[in-house]
Amino acid sequence: MNSREQAKALGLEEHITCSLCQDYLSDAVTLTGCLHFFCRSCLLQHLSSAGPDSRKCPKCKIELGSEHIYKRDLRLQELVYKLVPDLFWRQLRRVARRQHRSSRDSNNGSSTTTASFSE
Repeated sequence: MNSREQAKALGLEEHITCSLCQDYLSDAVTLTGCLHFFCRSCLLQHLSSAGPDSRKCPKCKIELGSEHIYKRDLRLQELVYKLVPDLFWRQLRRVARRQHRSSRDSNNGSSTTTASFSE
């Protein structure tokens, strides 16, 4: 039985997944007004959207304030990592790949720029 099946069997999957991306929580945050939780990056993407609901909770649509609308939820994230033991390492590898790609792209861009200036 894989991690997702175990979480589902225990009735915990809805408590450790983000309702925006439908994946396990990554850098979990909890809204202070309604206590709904999301991945930090998913919530920030929602808040930065220009739509009429961008300042509302994506789940219950309660109006969010302008300051201190969420807090990092280290206990919830720790619970996710305990229930899905390999998740931390998968996320770490994903971040490392993203940083490597970003570094490689910026190096390629700078060498292209340098080449065009030297011509």
